[in-house]
Amino acid sequence: MESITKFVDGGSLKNTQYIHRITLPNLIPGKTYLYRCGSQYIGWSDIFYFRAMRRYDLSSSSEYPHLIYYGDLGDTNSVSLARIQQEAQKGLYDAILHVGDFAYNFYSQNGTVGDKFMNDIQSAAAYVPYMTAVGNHEYLYNFSHYLNRFTMPGYYQGQGNMYYSWNIGPLHIITLSSEYYYFFPGQREQLVQQQYQWLENDLIRANLPQNRFKQPWIIVMGHKPFYCSNVAKDLCATIDNPIRVGLLVNNIRIYGLEYLLTKYSVDLTLWAHEHSYERLY
Repeated sequence: MESITKFVDGGSLKNTQYIHRITLPNLIPGKTYLYRCGSQYIGWSDIFYFRAMRRYDLSSSSEYPHLIYYGDLGDTNSVSLARIQQEAQKGLYDAILHVGDFAYNFYSQNGTVGDKFMNDIQSAAAYVPYMTAVGNHEYLYNFSHYLNRFTMPGYYQGQGNMYYSWNIGPLHIITLSSEYYYFFPGQREQLVQQQYQWLENDLIRANLPQNRFKQPWIIVMGHKPFYCSNVAKDLCATIDNPIRVGLLVNNIRIYGLEYLLTKYSVDLTLWAHEHSYERLY
């Protein structure tokens, strides 16, 4: 299935792109496929390749996917990008997890900084799944660059790329939008509630015995963390961090995530905001 959507940058030049999306059903697990992008009208890209998700022996304690995780990767000082590219093309990773703050910033210079960033990560993202979470630096123009430049599983489920879940081997990985708790005035409570309910339903399914047997590890990733190592510079360093304890509505805290993740035995959370660290449960 193929779809084409028009994306207009919110800057003064209103630069326009056409985003092409295609789904490939019935791939053979572990098989390597060659592909290229383009048409007879605009020309063709180089030939790329990817390996379809392989099957994992769930009875083996050594059968785990190899993942790399990071956030806050700018385009002007991304000193680690060369190594990421090299190791991705060597097949050392089964997936890349980028938990927010891309390019610094997608929308800068009428979106051309975002274009350069996408071209730069192509030498990694063309070969392995590049799985993303939204960060605060994607906020401008209603997060439109993030929503259009990537296509995550949630895109086809009505959540855009803001939250979704997927399985890889023995891992069930959930991506959340921490930015619902800080942006979207007038819609914040509604969006937080929708994500919270979706998350709880997803965790209930993940904890069904037949599912927890196949994916015994539940991992949650997002951008802003529950706790920060800095002192009161960011909202996540305060005791009333809304992601952790919930939104304040009528002097009551609702939709806090820490209780929910503890209740449903989440094993690991991954975050990557400035001056912060990830927390294990």
